[in-house]
Amino acid sequence: MLKKQIAIDFRNHFLFFIGLTVINVVLILLQLVPHMTMIGDYLYPFYQMIAFTLLILYIFISLYRDFYLGKDLLLLTIPLSESKSLFAKFIVYFSGFMLLWGSSLLAVFLLKTGLYATAIAHSQHIASGIAYLFVSRIAGALCGIGILFICLGIARLFRKRIISYFFILIVFVAIMIALGFLILNSNGCIHAGTQWSIGINTGAHVYNQYIGFIPVMIFPSKNTNDIATTINWLNVMQNALLACATYCLTYLLFKFKKYDYIQK
Repeated sequence: MLKKQIAIDFRNHFLFFIGLTVINVVLILLQLVPHMTMIGDYLYPFYQMIAFTLLILYIFISLYRDFYLGKDLLLLTIPLSESKSLFAKFIVYFSGFMLLWGSSLLAVFLLKTGLYATAIAHSQHIASGIAYLFVSRIAGALCGIGILFICLGIARLFRKRIISYFFILIVFVAIMIALGFLILNSNGCIHAGTQWSIGINTGAHVYNQYIGFIPVMIFPSKNTNDIATTINWLNVMQNALLACATYCLTYLLFKFKKYDYIQK
């Protein structure tokens, strides 16, 4: 039954995931065409920001509709526990997120201006750098979805929608600020004054760090010729630990807290 639920959810969300991914791939491939530098400099980074923001909002709105408002009638009729149904959603949403991000790797490895050609290829630690590129993003995505799950679980403690909105916002902001402080502090941005910025800059020769879904760039105070010096496995561990904590707490909330969809 779990496999059937996953297949149904994939079918329901497939077009949205594919649509974002196809546009992403087209914008990357257009940068291989001469005289298309404007796409690489302006349009592609802008689309990246819009696409991932839309995807995150889409994921949470879908979760809220299904598990708070009870709009997915299939969830109310199938003989599957809520925790298992949520796990099915996790498989689908995580796959959709990684599909979009995976398509972005074309820009990293294929373009002459990509991170691999401009920085990773000249590093003394290419293998560990590529591993970090993947592992850090996976840990960030797992943590990001976990944060959305715990926001949903806490929202379900309140019957009034307006109150649930308030606590979703409070919990999300509080967790992101706390995680952001830990990650920025471990990179010397709080006390040492190391420069940082939110987002992705294709011209910056640094590996992204992640505050859940949100990518940040940490710029070392001293110039370095090796991008491997910007690897920080502690950030990966922080995201992974928070992901584990949010999933465990969400499981407990869904497993032992009864929820009445009818009153929504």
